[in-house]
Amino acid sequence: MKVFNSKLAAIGLAAFVFASCSDSNSDGTTNVPIASMNSKIIGSDLVQNTNAQELASRVFNYKSKIATKSRTIDETNKSYFSNIISMPEAPASIPADAKNLKDYPTWSLTPGTYYVAAGETVECNQPFSGVTLYVAGTFIQNGMNADDKTKIYILKGGKWKTNAQELVNGNATVYNYGTLEATNSQFTIKGTYLTDSDLNFPGDKLNIEGSCYIGGNLTAKELTNSGMCLNVKGNCNLGTSTLKINGNGSQYWEDPNAGIMNVDGTLTCGNLELCSGAKLYSGCAVKVSKDVNINSYATFDVSYLKADKIIQSSGTIFKLKNQSLIECDTYIDNNSSDNIDAQAGNAGSVIEGDNAVAVIKANKFAFNTGAPIENETMKFDCFMFRTPSATSKIVLDGKFYQQNLTTEIIPFFPVTHIYRIDQTDNISDVIINKTECNGQTGWKPGKDPEPEPTPTPTPKPSPLTPISVIEPDHTHDISATCVQPFEGKMYMSYHTRGKGHGSCLEVFEPVDANNEVKLLQYIYDSKGMLDWNHLMIYNANNAKQLYAVGSHALKAGTLGYIDITSSGLLNADPKTIVTEEGEKKEIKPLNILPLNANEKGTDENCIVYDSNSNRFIVATTKGYTTYDPATLNEIETVEKPGKAKHVAIGDNKIVTLVFTKQAQYNPSKNPAEAAKEWINAQIEVRDESADMKSTPEVTITTPAILPHYGKNAIAVKNGKIYACLGAAGLYCYDLQTGKELGHYQMPNPIIKDSKLGKVGDYKAYANGCFVGDDGKVYIAYGSYGVVVLKAGTLEAGNPETIAHREEGKSANYITVYNGYIYVAYGQKRLQVYQLTEN
Repeated sequence: MKVFNSKLAAIGLAAFVFASCSDSNSDGTTNVPIASMNSKIIGSDLVQNTNAQELASRVFNYKSKIATKSRTIDETNKSYFSNIISMPEAPASIPADAKNLKDYPTWSLTPGTYYVAAGETVECNQPFSGVTLYVAGTFIQNGMNADDKTKIYILKGGKWKTNAQELVNGNATVYNYGTLEATNSQFTIKGTYLTDSDLNFPGDKLNIEGSCYIGGNLTAKELTNSGMCLNVKGNCNLGTSTLKINGNGSQYWEDPNAGIMNVDGTLTCGNLELCSGAKLYSGCAVKVSKDVNINSYATFDVSYLKADKIIQSSGTIFKLKNQSLIECDTYIDNNSSDNIDAQAGNAGSVIEGDNAVAVIKANKFAFNTGAPIENETMKFDCFMFRTPSATSKIVLDGKFYQQNLTTEIIPFFPVTHIYRIDQTDNISDVIINKTECNGQTGWKPGKDPEPEPTPTPTPKPSPLTPISVIEPDHTHDISATCVQPFEGKMYMSYHTRGKGHGSCLEVFEPVDANNEVKLLQYIYDSKGMLDWNHLMIYNANNAKQLYAVGSHALKAGTLGYIDITSSGLLNADPKTIVTEEGEKKEIKPLNILPLNANEKGTDENCIVYDSNSNRFIVATTKGYTTYDPATLNEIETVEKPGKAKHVAIGDNKIVTLVFTKQAQYNPSKNPAEAAKEWINAQIEVRDESADMKSTPEVTITTPAILPHYGKNAIAVKNGKIYACLGAAGLYCYDLQTGKELGHYQMPNPIIKDSKLGKVGDYKAYANGCFVGDDGKVYIAYGSYGVVVLKAGTLEAGNPETIAHREEGKSANYITVYNGYIYVAYGQKRLQVYQLTEN
């Protein structure tokens, strides 16, 4: 946490006045002995938001139970191809009542059924209206003019000859089981054309403005379209021409069946462009000699794609499946840099299905980076790839750059199973098999891993599966500091980064049966004066409140408190109380208690409730202060040589982490010096019944702490103390003797690459920890992310990591509730994970 003029904080807001106030079901007027309350308590108004629709838009549930399916034409998209999914069986015979077409003169053909007999040739250029024609011989038509009731069947052995540009006019339907002999240089299909064989126009241009099914291969010099729906069961060879598929918009009121193409085989062209909501489905391969440009809400379902340059923008999606492989020189994503919201699935590259793996290989990746995750680094969040399934992965084989393609950066992929090529521990099980579709290329991690698994291995689930993220639309730079569960709800606090103030508290429902988190409420003081470092839930003496500690912009280190209603929300409404003198007094919904109004540089870092002695214990920049829960009058104030950083209660002991001196440099005024100032610290152990001024039973000298303005949480469990010591990592000590039992520090903790920050600095700092009932140790390790240690290994002096996930930014506080891991993840707000045992 920050000190002096630099304010980090955790929130506790207020409506509770003291134990004899009304409960959360009060009508708002209560008789209370107000004279007994601490006179320094200050009331303040709150701003709150409980609008379910607005709050839902700020939560993205990555693992919501929505079906994910494979492709090409299946239940998810068959409606697009409803009349051209397959070729109907050829008619077994010509109907007996059909009339011979040769017997009917030009311009006098009436609606009905006609035929061209085998061995006969009939030319008919007149309009067709309500006509059904069976061709067993040769049918010559040099210009079709037909309505939507017209159907023409070219039977096996039959031939259709035309030199007209429009092969199918109007909304007529042609079923070709025979032969097409076309002699124009360009052709247009406006109605529906189906053939069970090839469609060959190698030197000609084909324009499709209707629907077309090709049971074999399609070959054309060029394919243009407007409102096209095309299903090719073989290959589609367009040479070096540009294929541009124009959709008909992305809105639901527009025609969804326009600008759609499926190719079961290999699509070959010079350039490929998808726009205006177009959809391209590829069952085997797409090979583009130059560029792929997908924009304006288009969708591209990829099996294998090879191109020189790939550019996507404007809400477009690449859909990948198991064994998908993309190879290119440059892959550029121009979608928004902050497109992680309730509609996050509407842009980027998404892998569908469970147990699926895909690889994108490029010499250069570039995306709309926005601001870096951390100042003076080249670390950026990247949302251009997504993995909805908990058991699927995408590997990115290449280097990442800013959009100028010259400045190399390091990307991070929040709450997804996306891995860079250098993250070898996570990609060893990813193998793309060599197939005819990918030209026997395939992909393996490393140069030549042996042996090659056969069949394709099922990828192991990533140990930490991202579930949800809450991204409120705060207008200033805030950071999540603490998260705590209570009676089926979760509560999270924030502080403002830097010199400012004005943070909030959020209430949300934890992960439900549908793998979803719901944000229910967030509140903040109306004047934006408060910041918060830590929170706790007080559930005793007939009261249910949230307490928190931090700082006030104009006053000092501050304690705040607020009622929790029967619904689990925070009571943001003012109350009217009646004093012992019979006077009515309005109590503001937010009540704060400054530590000392004359010391603006102070901060409050942690608060706990000691039920044994019925007192609040607060760790401050000056030492310890204890309060009577009923009146909030001070019981005891103990000054220490340095800051008191954290307090934990367990095994009937009170354990504190405290500096042995004050820091020389302020991180706001002297950031460079403060960032490298180590401070000596110690852990003090007292009996739960002891005064805080008493001599500790056990005093443990810890390694020095860097930075001195970090979180440094401690935990007590099963006779052990767990202490987060910033750059030094996590230490474990025996509660009774103070003996060091184990130590965990991230691998290679010193920065050696300037893209990660200043060379020589530490990469990350251990901030928070949680020890589960099963013995697993969970660490919020700053920008290194979340680490889970195998039960008993840290305590035995040999810590074994069973899970690690790095998101960028800073993991500050961690807790586990009902099997899910909740992390107050700094500027990334709330992140929720599930640990998957392999």
